[in-house]
Amino acid sequence: MQLISNPAAFEVDFRPERLEGREEQVQVLLDCLAPSVAGRKPFHAWVHGPPGSGKTAIVQAALANVAERGVAAVIVNVLQRRTFYAVVDQVLDELRVLAGDEKDTNWKLEVLQRHAVKQPIVIAIDEIDQLPVGERNALLYNLASLGLVGLVLLSQSRAAAEELDARVLSRLNPRLIGLQPYTDDLVRSILETRARAGLRPETWCGETLGVIARRAEGDARLAIQAFRIAAYRAEHRHALVIEDRDVEHAFGALDLKALRRSYVLRKMPAQQRLLYELIAERGRIASKDLHQLWKARCIELGYEVLSFRTFKDYHLRLRQLGLLRQAPGRGKGFWLEAA
Repeated sequence: MQLISNPAAFEVDFRPERLEGREEQVQVLLDCLAPSVAGRKPFHAWVHGPPGSGKTAIVQAALANVAERGVAAVIVNVLQRRTFYAVVDQVLDELRVLAGDEKDTNWKLEVLQRHAVKQPIVIAIDEIDQLPVGERNALLYNLASLGLVGLVLLSQSRAAAEELDARVLSRLNPRLIGLQPYTDDLVRSILETRARAGLRPETWCGETLGVIARRAEGDARLAIQAFRIAAYRAEHRHALVIEDRDVEHAFGALDLKALRRSYVLRKMPAQQRLLYELIAERGRIASKDLHQLWKARCIELGYEVLSFRTFKDYHLRLRQLGLLRQAPGRGKGFWLEAA
């Protein structure tokens, strides 16, 4: 029997009619972008939150809303567009502005500037924390200065904004929109929406959705992925409904903890990822030794050595994400180990 009636309902870019638990944040972002609908420069916004908390979903919803009312809107992911030139190039390409074969970034900025004085443009930059701070400063300073351009920036934490140069942060003055992990009930509601859109009636039950939601630990993206695998597994068995064994198979196939860790680390700035790797490779380390070791390794690898405040933010965020934990040790201070 075919359980799955609409495979698109389990894809990342599936857009439900409403975003459960994120209506308020969507409205805040729409308020920032509202001037663009009237032909004026929108306010800049910075959306931050852990993986699977709905950052991309609320930005897509808000941009789709203003685009339907005639505003030019572009989403760029710096995991694919890692340089200043590449970001500007994609914006011009999606706006269908002919830039020819010219490779000079300043020239392309001039083209974008000429376009931006005629009409508002909303540029969303996902994974902005993946750019080195120096490049991030240059990109945001220049884009924020362009005509009627409004920026929507996405990162895992607000530290990516706080570590910007003071001049850049002052010019941006973004509205910070923070997201917390979803509750189990909200994840279950999200899964129910997907089930109603993508599965045949009576092939799933609320109890199964609750199990998936609890095991996903607030990460809606992983919950949807596990649900998708479970549904295909049940269909492959010619089952009439999705059962517990299908859910077990899904989470076993995902190796959820390793997948989440890999996904989270991949999205971190190089210096933050290095901090985790230093602790993981040693098993555990005294907190008093960690900063100097981290600085020395940054220099060795050619990374920009960031401020002690940023180091502390990175360290705290790793603990909040459950990647690090305090460990017993001797002497002053405390010890850390990879979770």
